[in-house]
This record gives sequence, structure tokens and C-alpha cells, in this order.
Amino acid sequence: MDSQYPKIKINSPGETDFVGANFKIEGTASDDKEMDTITISATGMSDVVIKAVENWNTQLDVSTLQQGTNRFKVVIKDKSGKETTTEINLNVDKIGPYVNLLSPDATVIPIVTMGRINFNGTVSDDYQLNNNGKLRISKK
Repeated sequence: MDSQYPKIKINSPGETDFVGANFKIEGTASDDKEMDTITISATGMSDVVIKAVENWNTQLDVSTLQQGTNRFKVVIKDKSGKETTTEINLNVDKIGPYVNLLSPDATVIPIVTMGRINFNGTVSDDYQLNNNGKLRISKK
């Protein structure tokens, strides 16, 4: 007889982390008998069902979800039908930041210079900017 409920934990991403339209979710699971399935769901996306294993992970496509905070539910079920649920809030950010380069004028080609180049412009995002809105510029 199976008297214990299975256990489930989400290791990554963490509570309130930012995720894009596609991301990997992973965690650990256990049961005293035999695990069956793990189901991941959120309002606005199709349920994702995977085989329950001790170290589980799957790629999620959340492109149908709203921008902002979304609550995800992860349910493990064992072979006897017992279920355990855990939930996590994640911030879905599907739209990248907008960069507007004001100078130097990129339409004037070629830009030949020696020494230091000062770039001026703006950076904006519909959700949040990390790194204080600083840009990293690298040459191709």
C-alpha cells in the first residue's frame, strides 16, 4: 500500500525570476514507491506533461502568456494516483529592450576615428532594464 505522497521541488528558475518566451525549468522529485508524471501549467498555455524522474527538466514555450507575472503550477503524480503541487511566480518578458543610437551618426560610413568614441542614445524596455540600462558595445 502506498501511504506517502510524492515530493516535488523547482530548482530553477527561482521565484519571481525573469524568463523569456522559451526557458528551461528544472527540479527534483521523489516518492517512496513509483513516480508517474509531472505536469507544468499556467493560465494561457497548454499543459506540459513529462515522465517523473528524480532530476527532471523540460523546455517551456510561454509565448502565449501575458507579459509580466505569471503563476506556474507543477504537479507530480505517483503510480497510485497521489499528487503533490508546488507553485512559482515568474516574470515573463518576451520583448527585448529598444536601443536608439543618437550619435555617432551610423548613416555616415565609414566612421574612421582614433582613440575614444562617445556614443549617445537611449535605452528603454516595456518591462525592466537590468544593469542600470548600461549597454555593452563590441566590434564584429
